[in-house]
Amino acid sequence: MEKLDAKVAYPEFDSMTIAEHLAGMVRFATIANHDESLVDKTQFDGLHKYLEETYPLTHAKLEKQIIGKRTLFYRWAGNGKSGKKPLLFMAHQDVVPVTPGTEGDWLHDPYGGEIVDGFVWGRGSCDCKSTLCLTLEAVEAL
Repeated sequence: MEKLDAKVAYPEFDSMTIAEHLAGMVRFATIANHDESLVDKTQFDGLHKYLEETYPLTHAKLEKQIIGKRTLFYRWAGNGKSGKKPLLFMAHQDVVPVTPGTEGDWLHDPYGGEIVDGFVWGRGSCDCKSTLCLTLEAVEAL
């Protein structure tokens, strides 16, 4: 294996800014449903606009396609000279609904995106809007 002498500059991240970005994503109730007529498309549209506003460099540099009704696919084209293999990052935007009758059992609004004691609360904060958020944070920084 070849040793590299080059120094790598790593981007700096602010955890509170990232928490605020994730909380913003959680506030969109992008609830999945097998019955397409019950999906609130405005929530997905709102999330997509939020992503464009929150990650402007990503949206300026990467080619975005919408596949199907709401699937976002970003292509980060290389120059074709590196010979390296492509990468794939994946995350989903939808969340499961709150079980009817359990709304009062929640400590925090499931779609409130509240930040309490350094933790983001709400649907998608662990799975999988957190993955979407961190992936876009990394791409934006690179």
